[in-house]
Amino acid sequence: MIVSLLRRLNLIIKSNSNYKTILIVIFTLVISGSVLIYLIENRVNPQFAGLSDGLWWSVVTITTVGYGDKYPVTGWGKLVAFVVMIGGIGSFGYLAGSIIEDLIKRGRGEMAVNFKNHIVICDYNHKVEDIYREIQKEIKNSDIVLVANREENPAKDLKNIFFVKGDTTKAEVLEKANVSQAATVIVLGDSELEDQLADAHSVLTTLAVRNLNSACKIIAEVLSTDNTEHFQRAGANEIICIGELAGQLIVRSSLYTGLSNMIGELVTNRFGNELYSEKISQDLEGVEFGDAFIRLKKLGATIMGVYSDNQLSTNPDMGLRLKKDDYLIYMAREPINK
Repeated sequence: MIVSLLRRLNLIIKSNSNYKTILIVIFTLVISGSVLIYLIENRVNPQFAGLSDGLWWSVVTITTVGYGDKYPVTGWGKLVAFVVMIGGIGSFGYLAGSIIEDLIKRGRGEMAVNFKNHIVICDYNHKVEDIYREIQKEIKNSDIVLVANREENPAKDLKNIFFVKGDTTKAEVLEKANVSQAATVIVLGDSELEDQLADAHSVLTTLAVRNLNSACKIIAEVLSTDNTEHFQRAGANEIICIGELAGQLIVRSSLYTGLSNMIGELVTNRFGNELYSEKISQDLEGVEFGDAFIRLKKLGATIMGVYSDNQLSTNPDMGLRLKKDDYLIYMAREPINK
């Protein structure tokens, strides 16, 4: 219970820059109070024989504990004590009240965040839990925000995930999740809507996200392949149809042994090799694909394809020359430039 509370407090402090300011004020009061009370009192008051005595007094005073084991006797010392006490009462009172208020707001999904380069998941279905676990294993301590039109957090059992309540097609809701500063946005089909309505809602969400952030990567789940073009026009970078992929994998696996096991290994970071995509380094610019293949193989990676000019070329010709801004799609146990 205590660990869970500390995690929630950590998320709140990270999401609200005001807390950093208050903590700086408290730290400044403690240090300045310690030094001033020592300099003023040490010659006439044996209670302040060293800076450690001043620090102890400052901490006890600013937290309003008030043991009374040390106290100033000079006029200037009492003035310092007055400032430290008033500052401590104000700072800690504001801090405690704000944290309690924000805990309540966070539970209701009413609190805005100020994360940057974070991951936003728009709308909720049963895949959120798996997506969350894969992200956490791949990117330690990543900031993840879930935006869903639910009365309470549908993923409340997941640790370190921030919930924002509201309609994901609304700009004011997305702004609470600070989508304009997000690195990646994942748009899912809402499980409470029928497939066609869910796709329509997801297209509008994609449009709203792209309007707020022209640079972020948007991965959209499409429930019906007929709607793929709508997602492309809305600005989605990658569109995934789970139903279609599952059907295709079943067919390939029925014809060729071991394919489902291989795909299963490559798309999860729980075991074995994984798939990665990485922009080519300067030393690979102009190099033939065959030479790049050999170089990466020595590093424990096998190139599966090249993503160039928004086109994917799998198993390309060995003489293909790599260009600046090309991406290599490869499998390995971990990223080669980790």
